[in-house]
Amino acid sequence: MYRENMKIFDKVGKFSLSFYETVRTVVKNVRNEAEFEYALNKEIEKVAEVLNIQLLSKQQYTLATGRADAVYNRFIIEYEPPGSLRSNLNHGHTKHAVQQVKDYIVGLAKKEKHDRDRLLGVAFDGYYYIFVRYHDGHFIVEEPLEVTRESTERFLRSLFSLSSGRALIPENLVDDFGHQNVISHQVTRALYNALEKKENNLTGKLYEQWKLFFSEVAGFEAAGGQLKHKKELRSFAKGMGLKPDAVDAPRFFFAIQTYFSFLVKNIARLVLQAHAGGSLGTTPLTTIANLKGDALRHE
Repeated sequence: MYRENMKIFDKVGKFSLSFYETVRTVVKNVRNEAEFEYALNKEIEKVAEVLNIQLLSKQQYTLATGRADAVYNRFIIEYEPPGSLRSNLNHGHTKHAVQQVKDYIVGLAKKEKHDRDRLLGVAFDGYYYIFVRYHDGHFIVEEPLEVTRESTERFLRSLFSLSSGRALIPENLVDDFGHQNVISHQVTRALYNALEKKENNLTGKLYEQWKLFFSEVAGFEAAGGQLKHKKELRSFAKGMGLKPDAVDAPRFFFAIQTYFSFLVKNIARLVLQAHAGGSLGTTPLTTIANLKGDALRHE
């Protein structure tokens, strides 16, 4: 369930700093790739044990395209000797490591009958993460990310989310963000309450304009009345912590539509970004996830 994943993700965030510090210590003390791989796999197992997550893991997993260092269900880790990767994807060893990840994605998809689009791989040397995925007939290789607490949190979240097998399909989106989900209730209630103070700002003006259009389309009774016999809407309002007979109908629908619009726009951006192969001229959402403060607000 999405709520369970969110709880896990919150806990993963707390472990990201200690995991990052472990990585920093390990790369200074190991002598080769094998020792680096062993130490990091052990640390991943420790985090999974504390989080009570059963990892579907295979070490040195033989595929038709080679032997993958570590496979966690649909997440592939290609360990490299510490300090061997570079920020330039055209660097010889870096380019070779990325190609290995691509080959392992192809091999794992074939061996375990996965859709390639549902797999994610990363080349990792303790100094850089390079994420690689496949979509719509071609590979997408992200720019190398320096190992920081933020990028490490993303690494751990990706690993544990892909260990769960949760697919991004319409049915799951309905389960995770639909009218019965507590997250939907909380977000929509926050939007509904934010409109309670009808201040003379841009949001207030947009809402008043929307309410006018809504009354013209839905009719006077819907625009100014109660939810009455709409069973699903009354149930959703109760989930929001509202009394159905006392709901401000226009504000209620405006909050729902705002929530829905936010989801649709983000899904659309992900789709466009994937099909454009990163050529949209916008910052990838995966990069935005690692931003903070003014940089995040700017994006």
